Formats: sequence, C-alpha cells, structure tokens
Amino acid sequence: MNGSDEVLECACGTGAISICVAPKCAHLTATDMSQNMLKQTVASTSLWNN
Repeated sequence: MNGSDEVLECACGTGAISICVAPKCAHLTATDMSQNMLKQTVASTSLWNN
C-alpha cells in the first residue's frame, strides 16, 4: 500500500484495521452494517482526514 491508494474496508467493526490503514493511504472507505461500529471507527480514525 502506498500514499496514493484508495482502500475499501468491509465489516470494519471497531476500526482496528482502519487505524493501521488510514495513515498509509490517500482515501479510506470503511463500511459496516452496524451504525454503532461505524461511530467507533470514525472516532478511532479522526486523526486522518481521508
């Protein structure tokens, strides 16, 4: 993965993988069926604006 990659993460859960991926890509789209899990992921990845 490099800084110009766009990443789609399905079933992101609490964002454990998202927080590792976010600083290494240009854009991260994380999805989950649970709104509560998405809220946790947004909070976990708020340092990166991608």
